[in-house]
Amino acid sequence: RDIPPLIAVLSTFLGSDTPQAVEQASGLIANLMMEPLARKSAQETNMPLLLSRILNAAPFVGEWAAPDYAVAIVMNFAESDNGRRFLVRSGIHFSLVGALCYKNCKISKESLAWALCNLSMLEEGRRALNSETNVYEGALALNESTLLNEKIAALALLRNLSRVQHCRLLHVPDILEVLLTELRTGQDQTCIEHAVSVLRNLCAQGPEGPQKILRLEKTARGLHAHHPDGLFSLLEKLLLSASDVQAESASAALEHLSLVEEGNRALKRSNMASVLASVVLKDRTADLTASSSRALRSIAGEAEAERLIMSKVGLFKVVDQQQSGVPVQIGVQSLASATSSTFTPIIIGASAVHRVNLI
Repeated sequence: RDIPPLIAVLSTFLGSDTPQAVEQASGLIANLMMEPLARKSAQETNMPLLLSRILNAAPFVGEWAAPDYAVAIVMNFAESDNGRRFLVRSGIHFSLVGALCYKNCKISKESLAWALCNLSMLEEGRRALNSETNVYEGALALNESTLLNEKIAALALLRNLSRVQHCRLLHVPDILEVLLTELRTGQDQTCIEHAVSVLRNLCAQGPEGPQKILRLEKTARGLHAHHPDGLFSLLEKLLLSASDVQAESASAALEHLSLVEEGNRALKRSNMASVLASVVLKDRTADLTASSSRALRSIAGEAEAERLIMSKVGLFKVVDQQQSGVPVQIGVQSLASATSSTFTPIIIGASAVHRVNLI
């Protein structure tokens, strides 16, 4: 019962001319905003405007905790879509991006990146941030940090932003090299997962996305599918990685690249079709199998794709209690079910389904 009027009173102190009053009020609000009722009550105030003023002043003041409290308030606000929508429409993202890009700003860059990441979970937030090209500059600068938590926050933000239509990240000249460097040398699996997801999202940007990525790769190394540090080799490596999430993103990126003529030609010259056939047979996850199958058929064509898959199945020994030792023609019921050394095919001409063991 006391929370709504308390939030209303405290929010007025955010506009105080006394730094200490602002600091104390913002600290109290940050704690209160952990409560859903407080977040709802705050939407009836002009709090985002006052928080923006605090964030904008941060680079020009000394030791002052208010800006960090302001970011904490934004983080709590952005726990729900309604909160995110309220913040985006208030325009507070302009101040958050400015603080992220300002080198002398003492606010935690990691916290700023996560606050923006929360806003970018909303489509409206992604569109608003995509219009602020500085957000990419700030995120890419933070990605160069030697602190793992900052790097993860930066890549998570880029991952969300890369989902927006006409993503301006495509126009950053060295974006492909930034991502490939992470895929090539990264030690943290979360960072690698974020980086390959960004690449997948950019490749999914209609025909413009894969064409732009292929142009960047052609300029850097030429479209040589076997270049050890190149786009295709790194995607192949991820396709075979133990992480299902990384493999799914790599497979989806290859699917989009294969739909572009130049990408399709490069992939035809590689061993990628054979690798994709192996991935289809492993049937690790439904999404991975489906996207790998589509990419394989795009690269090799329907007939060659089937031939490649069948060539991976191996030699069979029929285990048949009634006709032991009698050769029987077999047909695969579901190639996607061939997950181990045994799977169940249809035995053509027989009245029952028999287990077949790979030799």
